[in-house]
Amino acid sequence: MANQPRCGSPASVKQRDMCSNRQTSISFSVLMLMLVSLSFAAVSVLAQESLDDSLFESMVDQYVSESWKDRAQRQADLLPGINAEGLTGSFIYVGDYEVRHEVLLPLEVLDFWVPLDTKTPAIITVDEQDALAERVEEFFAGRAPAEIDGIEVEAILGRLDFYGSDADNLAQLPFSEDVSTEGAWAGVILSYSTKGTPSRVRVTWDLFNDRIQQVRCAVYAYDDNLSMIFTPESPVYVWTNPGRPPMLPINEIHAEEIPLLWAFWHDSGVSDSEAEGILTALLRNVYRAFDYRTESDVYDALAKSVDGELLGELYLLIHESLQMQEQGGAISRIQDVEILEGQRQSLPEDSDWSENGFGYRCHWTVRGTVEHWGHIHSRTNQYEAFFAVENRQDAWKIAELEVLSQERIKFESIVRQ
Repeated sequence: MANQPRCGSPASVKQRDMCSNRQTSISFSVLMLMLVSLSFAAVSVLAQESLDDSLFESMVDQYVSESWKDRAQRQADLLPGINAEGLTGSFIYVGDYEVRHEVLLPLEVLDFWVPLDTKTPAIITVDEQDALAERVEEFFAGRAPAEIDGIEVEAILGRLDFYGSDADNLAQLPFSEDVSTEGAWAGVILSYSTKGTPSRVRVTWDLFNDRIQQVRCAVYAYDDNLSMIFTPESPVYVWTNPGRPPMLPINEIHAEEIPLLWAFWHDSGVSDSEAEGILTALLRNVYRAFDYRTESDVYDALAKSVDGELLGELYLLIHESLQMQEQGGAISRIQDVEILEGQRQSLPEDSDWSENGFGYRCHWTVRGTVEHWGHIHSRTNQYEAFFAVENRQDAWKIAELEVLSQERIKFESIVRQ
C-alpha cells in the first residue's frame, strides 16, 4: 500500500484515471443517499394526509398518462357533466316521445368493445367512420337497453360523431373529416321511442372495463335535472313521473263552434278575430305534429289540420324548416308559435273554397330547440304566408299555402342549467 501513489500526486495516466473514478463513485453514493432520504420524507408527508383530490390525482398518474389526463380535463371544461376522474360521461333526456342516452367515450374505449378496424394506424377515415356506425348500433342495441313503462326498448343509434383531440367546442358538431385516434372521442347518441309521456323509465349502463369504472351522468327530465353515477355496483337509473300529465291529443278545429249569426255578415261565418284564432290553432297543430317520432304518426297528426291534397307538400316544407343544420339536420322541438300580425282576406270567387272558407295573410314566428351534450341550441324563424282555410265536414283545414318570405332572426347555444 505504501507504494501506491496518492490521489493528485504525479503518476501515470492510468493511475490518475483510477483516482478520478474513485472520487466519482463516492460522490454518486452520497447523492443516492440524499435521494433516498428525500423519498422517505415525501412518503411520510403523504402518509399524514387524507385521501383528498391532490392525492387522488397522484394515484391516477399511476394508471393514466399525463397527456391523457390533460385531455380528459379539457373535455371536462368544454362539456358539462364530464370530468377527468371518470374519463367519460353521459346525458339522459326524458321527453314525451323520446328517451335519449348520449355517451361520450374515449375512442380507445370504444375500440375495446367495437374494433375500429382502421387500415391506417392511428387514423380513422370518414369512410371507416360511416362503416363503424352500423356495428356500433348493433352492439349497443343488445347491450344498452331501456325499459319504458315496463316494456324493454332497444337502442337506436341516432348519431355517431368523432371529436379529435383538438376539439375546442363539443357543443358544435365536428366536421366530416379523417380523425387521429390519439386522444379522440366518440359521441354515441342512443334513442328510445315512447308512445307518449312515460310513467317510468329505466336506463341501464353496465359496460365497464379497466379504463372505465364509472360514468358520470346528467339527467334532464323535462324541466328537472339531476346528477348521478353509473358504476359496476350501481348500473341502473330509474326515473318515475312525478305527476306530469300526458300530452293533450291533437284535435280537429270544429267549425260548428262558430256562432251562426256571423254567417249573415261574413263569408263562412268567420270574423277577423275568429279567423286569427282558427289559424293560430291550426298552425300550432301543424308544428305539434312533428313532435311524433315516426313519419306515419306525423302524417296522421297533420291530417287533423291539413287538407289531404296538401299533406305531402306541407310535410316536406315544415320538415325542412325544422331541420337545424348546425346540429347535423336534427329536427328541432317547437317551443313557441306566435302570430305577429295578420289580416283576414276574402277568397277569389272562382276558388274551390270561396263559399265555405276564408283567406288569411300573416306574419308569425316559430322558436325551436335541439338539445345535445348538456347544451340547448335555440333558433327562431319568421315567416309570411297566405293561407286558404276551408270547412271540411265541420272541421277547419288548411287547404292552400303560399309562403311569401322566411328568414332566421335568432340563433343561440347555451349550457343547460
